[in-house]
Amino acid sequence: MWYGKMTQELEKLYDDYYKMFGRTPDGYMELEYGEGSYKAYVRDIKKSLKLKKELPEFVE
Repeated sequence: MWYGKMTQELEKLYDDYYKMFGRTPDGYMELEYGEGSYKAYVRDIKKSLKLKKELPEFVE
């Protein structure tokens, strides 16, 4: 889950993620990202898109 603000960068990443996986990256209950985790959240979404794997498949 993402508990921070939505930015233009995140909106673009959300669109790309949805196109690839059919869902947004903020819907995984087992993952939590707070306001202070913005950089890690963006990094993980970009990595997910690059690897073509959903977030829970590689984020611990």
